[in-house]
Amino acid sequence: LIAANGCDSILDITVNFLAPPATDAVSAQLCPGETFEFNGVTYDINNPGGTAVLLSQQTGCDSVIIDISLEFLELEAVVSSLAPLCAGDDNGLIIIDSISGAAGPYTITLDGASTFPASGQGDTLFNLGAGIYELFFENQEGCQTTQSVAIESIPELTLELGNDQIVDLGEQVSIVPVTNFTPAQFIWESNGAIVCDTCPTLVITPDEDIDISLSLIDAFGCEISDALSIQV
Repeated sequence: LIAANGCDSILDITVNFLAPPATDAVSAQLCPGETFEFNGVTYDINNPGGTAVLLSQQTGCDSVIIDISLEFLELEAVVSSLAPLCAGDDNGLIIIDSISGAAGPYTITLDGASTFPASGQGDTLFNLGAGIYELFFENQEGCQTTQSVAIESIPELTLELGNDQIVDLGEQVSIVPVTNFTPAQFIWESNGAIVCDTCPTLVITPDEDIDISLSLIDAFGCEISDALSIQV
């Protein structure tokens, strides 16, 4: 610089550069429905992340930038079922093939009543009849999900031997059962004694009044019976 009288002068200028803003990260695992509050902002499953700036109270420019990243853990269950062997039985099964989306251990509540511990791989609920069941799953962090599963009903076995009969002495009677399945075993009885255990039909010539009954058993061991009386 040159003054009015021609004297020269020197001006020293010092510039201090502050460090760039510091960075940090906040991450968390939450269950759907939970929220996370940070620096006045609410984060949820619809707003799972963002950036927050924390201003310094000393210089006003050495701020901290926070990266917010949330993971929402959604439980998912794969479930299958097996129907009871025979109509009306309570030996159906619900099989928990897998539970994923959040770490175990888990609990399973059946129809809002019975609760069972579960590993999430191959857990089985026993002694169930046909119907629709509601399963409630929860892990140790409180993440939850529900799922409905149906156990199919088995058709009722039917057997009809016909009406009671009145026949003449020496008259031959043929009894042909009508059913809705293929029997694996036939057991014909007359007045408490087995007449035949292999006969699909029964042909007899009664010489006195008798009672005839037939029990049919299918391949699963399900059984049905019917009876008729023959009067001579």
